[in-house]
Amino acid sequence: MHLTGSGCRLIGYALLALLMGISLYLFTRDTHGVAFLNLLPSAFRPDHPVSCPFCGSLPTLLHAYAFILLSAVVLRPATRRSLLGLSLFWLTLECLFEFGQLDGPARQIDQLLVDLGDGSDSYAWIGRFFLTGTFDPWDLLGAGVGAAGAYLTLASGTTEEVRNAQPDYPETTSD
Repeated sequence: MHLTGSGCRLIGYALLALLMGISLYLFTRDTHGVAFLNLLPSAFRPDHPVSCPFCGSLPTLLHAYAFILLSAVVLRPATRRSLLGLSLFWLTLECLFEFGQLDGPARQIDQLLVDLGDGSDSYAWIGRFFLTGTFDPWDLLGAGVGAAGAYLTLASGTTEEVRNAQPDYPETTSD
């Protein structure tokens, strides 16, 4: 796949958003309950998170925004309707993951994954995500704002190349 200037710009926006979201998790949350941050060496995890009252749902907003942009670069939606469909798909996925953190659904998901794992820990980490997560209705709003922001970014004239891009086929010569 050949990337246009707009595609590279969108990847840059998405990576920046993801780095901002990871930074927010790293510096404003207790990292012991965050699965992907537990992979970092303890020297990189602060002992005392910084208080940030307005940062609670911002990682969800940034996650939705970034993954919609990255999906658009790969899928190259050509119409506003397909952009809207892509944005709604990620919004739905974000909301399902958020509702999955409610106590009842979290336990059911965990049990389902334990059954699927056949006694191994293959899927246990996913169940722990839901069990240790906290449902926050503000995250639903954050996901919606992130999806709307991504849609507006993609629907703007600055990304017209990506919206109208066609797959690149090698030129053939006739003999």
